[in-house]
Amino acid sequence: MPSRVCPFCGSRRLRESPVSASSLCCRDCEREFDAFSTQEQTRRSAEPTTRSRSDRQERFNARSVGGRVTANSGAGRDKGDVKVRGLLREEDKTTGKTSYVLKRADLRKIAAAAQGDEIPVMSIAFEDNLNEQFVVVPRGWFEQLLRSYQKEIE
Repeated sequence: MPSRVCPFCGSRRLRESPVSASSLCCRDCEREFDAFSTQEQTRRSAEPTTRSRSDRQERFNARSVGGRVTANSGAGRDKGDVKVRGLLREEDKTTGKTSYVLKRADLRKIAAAAQGDEIPVMSIAFEDNLNEQFVVVPRGWFEQLLRSYQKEIE
């Protein structure tokens, strides 16, 4: 029997119901419930959590820019999720949804964490697609990147 839990008490001590083949009975609380509901519950728990999605995004982005993941997602002395010393300070946001609310406070926070000439970056991934992230940078850095690109293609 797959690892299932009682929806009433959380016990894993289950047995098949003597009344119905499609039901289970908890050995601890003695309640009966539909076996399908526990399968649905098990499938939902297999979906990635926000924390696991976030960790995956941080590792992916750190590798792609040649940086390192900041310990504890920047909750300590070092701020930001990804850091390339002297070059970049990045805050990563991920959502399983099709939209994300971008807040000025979040942008100001990463801008304040950037030291010296580090570029403050906010990277946003939607619906777990790390290959299609959007990056937000301050206007001054955008204009500088645009001028550099224009010189490169001339």
